[in-house]
Amino acid sequence: MRQTWRWFGPKDRVSIDDMMQAGVEGVVSALHHVPTGAVWSPEEIAQRQREIATRRDGRPSTLSWDVVESLPVSEDIKKQKGDWKTHVANWKTSMRHLSEAGIEVICYNFMPVLDWTRTDLAWERPSGARCMRFDLIDFAAFDIHVLARAGAAESFPEEIVAAAAERFAGMDEARKTQLAGNVVFGLPGAAESFTLEDVRAHLAEYDSISEAQLQSHLIDFLAEVAPLAEELGMRLCCHPDDPPFPLLGLPRIMSGEAHYRKILDAVDLPSNGVTLCTGSLGARPDNDPVA
Repeated sequence: MRQTWRWFGPKDRVSIDDMMQAGVEGVVSALHHVPTGAVWSPEEIAQRQREIATRRDGRPSTLSWDVVESLPVSEDIKKQKGDWKTHVANWKTSMRHLSEAGIEVICYNFMPVLDWTRTDLAWERPSGARCMRFDLIDFAAFDIHVLARAGAAESFPEEIVAAAAERFAGMDEARKTQLAGNVVFGLPGAAESFTLEDVRAHLAEYDSISEAQLQSHLIDFLAEVAPLAEELGMRLCCHPDDPPFPLLGLPRIMSGEAHYRKILDAVDLPSNGVTLCTGSLGARPDNDPVA
């Protein structure tokens, strides 16, 4: 086991020097600036490896790119629409390029539309430290009153709907804009981020996709990429839904043990693995991350 740190590339406020001072042993990173569905070229991979291997003053660092998080799975693949077959082929080509560069572990996810959701990106703790946070009342206020999704209020308990209405009523326009931005915010340095209209358009396309159908699409994807990972000696590790319960009326297929068991049994190869994110899985009372 190695103590690794997720790094979002040159735009990340944490530098290679900072990581070394913190005792980091390896780096988890991705080419966030490359559009989803495109091939990760050997040149771009090598550039990220050089950035990780070099300190601010040009001296070598002690760090290397150990894990990819994430090689993104496009919405076309998840929905099996548009250019999904080309995107799968490109994903496999990127895998080959990463393998040739000596990288063996790829974390990915199959969350529809938003690959993680937070309502606050800089929530202050009593110590003065800041962290990301998911607040269900804030999210309900976004879903019901900002996004104004049809049927949104039926997705929450009555007490949450009432609390969300009260909280929304107390928000000024700046807070409403901030909340919407937090929920649809892309990863730092990402090539793509969604607008509210983008989210609405994607949600409309998922109206006809059930949980079972999305599971089937993931199994189809893994049936294509996992054998190649096996051949290359790589490990593919699926990140749990974050948070691990339904949002925006979308299907959730990687939120608990039963979900993982279905996928691991369907594509029964050592290369088909789990990202054991205890923070995500532990957010559900019925999950036992230790088990």
